[in-house]
Amino acid sequence: MEEWPFFCSIRFVCWIRTQVGKTEKNPSVLRRIRPNMERIRPTREESDQIGKESVRPANNPSKREGKSTNDSMHINLHVPNTKKKDMGDIPMKKKAMLTVLVCLICSLGSPAFAESYNWGFNKGKNELPADAGKNFNEMLPKYEAIYKGDTTKKDIYLTFDNGYENGYTAQILDVLKKHKAPGAFFVTGHYLKTAPELVVRMANEGHIVGNHSWNHPDMTSVTDDVIRTELERVKKATEKLTGQKEMNYLRPPRGVFNERTMEVAKKEGYYHIFWSLAYKDWIVDQQKGAAFAHDEVLKQIHPGAILLLHTVSKDNADALDSILTDLEKRGYTFSSLDNLMIEKQLPSRMLY
Repeated sequence: MEEWPFFCSIRFVCWIRTQVGKTEKNPSVLRRIRPNMERIRPTREESDQIGKESVRPANNPSKREGKSTNDSMHINLHVPNTKKKDMGDIPMKKKAMLTVLVCLICSLGSPAFAESYNWGFNKGKNELPADAGKNFNEMLPKYEAIYKGDTTKKDIYLTFDNGYENGYTAQILDVLKKHKAPGAFFVTGHYLKTAPELVVRMANEGHIVGNHSWNHPDMTSVTDDVIRTELERVKKATEKLTGQKEMNYLRPPRGVFNERTMEVAKKEGYYHIFWSLAYKDWIVDQQKGAAFAHDEVLKQIHPGAILLLHTVSKDNADALDSILTDLEKRGYTFSSLDNLMIEKQLPSRMLY
């Protein structure tokens, strides 16, 4: 069905050409809607007449040709048509307009005009799982993308987005080490360049270093080749820093995606990792305190939750210890994305 927009565009262009042909065969249509092309400047006498007739209140009686139905000021610039119009320039102008239309229509088939989605879901409550709705629930499995684990088990998955370093990632790593909790950190090119020592620490302490793209673009607005380049640059830079040769998990930048971007990523060996628990934590000048962060997580938590936390948040760093402590008290355990993907793949691939 990928060819469908192209054929629709061709049919539309053909319809435009038909309409242009009808117009050129019937120039009187254009004469009714365009001013006289040969008489641009009126004479002095005509200007005087224009001055008398051009501006009049709309509710005043007027001549039939200048009557207005609006309640605002009516402007009627009437230039006497004393010379028959030369229509010779119309085809060239119409062809130019048609060229612009064709270029615009052809651009509709580019990635920038492809349908895109912003990730979203109905939040979990009272330990009932979040739900992304029928459309996403049917779409994601086609590309082995996930946003939550087994909702019958009290396993949860801690993931962090690292677009840039704001001074709190080391504190978060300390808390994860204290609770022996594995995490997944999705890094950008900027983060790899500006905080390489923290990326090395993530890998050395057994955490997953995932791909968040090099430049953090809207993947749906760039070509397949650009997507591959974005992913490959992060993978190569991470390998150079940590020795990690494989990179299997992708957090789509901005949470924007479509089926094309998921297909391209899957062919490159990536699983899209979405999330089922998050809150507005990334605005660094609107932090509301550790207690707020703690309560936001605890009220949304559910079995199988994939948490998304941004490491730029002071609230997250300050609250993480108490969050993990209270989750442990509720019987939750912390698992890794690797374990989750193994559980999902074993039944389908018959690896017993």
